[in-house]
Amino acid sequence: MDPVSIQLWLLVTLFGVTFAVAIAIVKLLDRLRRQDAKSQAATILAEANKEIENQRRESALQSKEEALQRKGDVEKRVDGCSRETPWRAA
Repeated sequence: MDPVSIQLWLLVTLFGVTFAVAIAIVKLLDRLRRQDAKSQAATILAEANKEIENQRRESALQSKEEALQRKGDVEKRVDGCSRETPWRAA
């Protein structure tokens, strides 16, 4: 083989290897980005689920507080009515 064909063969081989390495790097980076996106999505979903649970608890607590407040109001009205109209003994 003459020196020109050897150089050409080396150049083509180097180009092929460089191309293969570049493709491998791109695929690796793509896979890493996907993994990062999946972990971010999982984190966001976990935070959203925690927030939903906190809102449910807060809503239940508010409902209980409102029910107790209404019960207290009703008891006050009943006490007020019973004081205004004394029971008559027969």
